[in-house]
Amino acid sequence: MKKIIVIVTVFITMSVFCKTNYCSSFEEVEFLIKQNLENNIFLISEKSIELTPEEKFILVTENQKGGTIGFGLNVFVGFGLGSFLQGDINCGILLAAGEIAGLLMDKKDDIIRIGPYFILVLRLFSGIRPYYYANKHNNKLYMSLYSSDMKVLDKDISINLLPEIREMNFNSINNNNVSYGLKLSINY
Repeated sequence: MKKIIVIVTVFITMSVFCKTNYCSSFEEVEFLIKQNLENNIFLISEKSIELTPEEKFILVTENQKGGTIGFGLNVFVGFGLGSFLQGDINCGILLAAGEIAGLLMDKKDDIIRIGPYFILVLRLFSGIRPYYYANKHNNKLYMSLYSSDMKVLDKDISINLLPEIREMNFNSINNNNVSYGLKLSINY
């Protein structure tokens, strides 16, 4: 009886401590996207081969970025808050530095004339950048998830535009007819 209790206890202990925690490929890809999409593009594209189209669609819709909130915060509040909220740290630092530089400027005549143009350019940039960043992020997300379906990341694509000179003989009086053109070559 003691042997049976010891054996059962050993097996229960083994099952508790030796249990490995495997996550599905969906959870693994989702973790890689949330961790850092830009550095994990090729790893995500490898792991997404195992995903169904429905799982890929769910990942795309859950991880897409929009530019509206970033636009509103950047234009109306300022200091790059919308860019920081989106995850665009470089642009957020640039916009915050621009706003702080605008506040700390001396009030000399030359700077007062340049100031409104500087603010206008800064506000235009801060309004456009969130949409650009969101579009770039969404394209990377889409390409990393669907590249296995399209086979884009695995192949080299080259586009060449070459000048071409052809000699044409039409048995006319002037035998030196030359044709100039461009030759487009797309290799994939």
